Amino acid sequence: MDNIYLKADMSTFKKIVEFANINSVGIEYLMSFDDYKSLQFLKHSGIKYTIHSVFFDVELGSLNPYVRNESKKILRDVIAMCNELSPENLVIHHNYNPYKYAFKEDSFVERFVDTFLDVIDGKNSYPISFENVFEFDSNIGLKIVDKIGRDDIGLCFDCGHFNMFSEEYIHSWIQKWSKKLFSFHLHNNYGKYDEHNVLPDGSFDIYELKDYFVNRILTIENKTISEFEVSLKYLKEIIG
Repeated sequence: MDNIYLKADMSTFKKIVEFANINSVGIEYLMSFDDYKSLQFLKHSGIKYTIHSVFFDVELGSLNPYVRNESKKILRDVIAMCNELSPENLVIHHNYNPYKYAFKEDSFVERFVDTFLDVIDGKNSYPISFENVFEFDSNIGLKIVDKIGRDDIGLCFDCGHFNMFSEEYIHSWIQKWSKKLFSFHLHNNYGKYDEHNVLPDGSFDIYELKDYFVNRILTIENKTISEFEVSLKYLKEIIG
């Protein structure tokens, strides 16, 4: 199960790492604003890891230039830290919300990509994946990675967010993303709240994704060890 990871943060790190080691899987570390400048302990954890960047109020595509500048400072620190840690993947929220940005995708993409390229300056030595959250279809993610045009910049498909917001058929979305799809975030809900339930507990059918799992990072996003036990067993049954 070389491609399976479990979400962990500072409060759950020790327990999740112990469980992950026992089950021969990795972790995806969710950064917070309190610890995102000091994660050298990941290097010494003895486990493979991906990293999820801080995301609340980090708005590279904001209409407000002052917000963009503050967001750049944060993400520059994230990129610099990840250059030292060399994660298997770095997940970033582009934070496009169609209602917040009045459905003006192209102008958002222009601002976001210009700001992102200024931040990264070609200095990453690891893949970066942009995650879907509030968008209704696959378009915004594709527009961002196509405009960036780099092989090491791709996409992370979050099935829980898809289940809440998408108006596009699942296989249409995934097929459009397939050439740039680096990773999956796996959790479940009933379409109203981002509950991060275990994989079999919700209205999204994880089996729909089975054929797309090969050679992609699979991160289970639950909250407790008992939940990870259920989801990991379920995912292994799906993978076969």
